[in-house]
Amino acid sequence: MKINKTVFSEIIKIQLQNRYKTSKPEIERRFLVKDLPKDLGKGTEVIQGYLKTDDGTSVRLRKAGDKYFYTVKVGTGKIRNETEIEISAYLFNSLWHLTNGRRLRKTRYEIPYKYLTIQLDIYQKKLKGLLTVEVEFKTLEQCDNFIPPDWFDEEVTEIKSYTNRSFAKFGIPKGTPLHNTKKYLS
Repeated sequence: MKINKTVFSEIIKIQLQNRYKTSKPEIERRFLVKDLPKDLGKGTEVIQGYLKTDDGTSVRLRKAGDKYFYTVKVGTGKIRNETEIEISAYLFNSLWHLTNGRRLRKTRYEIPYKYLTIQLDIYQKKLKGLLTVEVEFKTLEQCDNFIPPDWFDEEVTEIKSYTNRSFAKFGIPKGTPLHNTKKYLS
């Protein structure tokens, strides 16, 4: 793979910006969905792809609406270190081909719930019918004391095959309940 001078400059700029930016712990729980809540509102179209890594680190390119992001996540389970920065459309498009075979498309809905925000993802294309929710917390205590609403299904936080990275690479895990999402994505 050949990277031109402009792309190389953008990558160096990102590295310099992040030199002084430490990764923050992301405390999160993930669940499958039993039933969808009513009145989802307007969702955000998301495409994301994962760069190949050999050490288990997740390196993601994401376009959410009209914004572009480069994200690195380290670790597994409910606490992972995350560094995310906004990048240019040019850099995103220049690196996108490196995610071939490790991509997904979804619509994300932000749902207020008590003092938190639930992120509901309705997947499309090869992941059609898959629904997941993520809830991020400020503290481990909040995370451990969280009682999910009735429309949540099985918790999948600690199951590696239920990460977006795994969905993008391997598809829907066998035995996962699927939903008719046509009415939500029209």
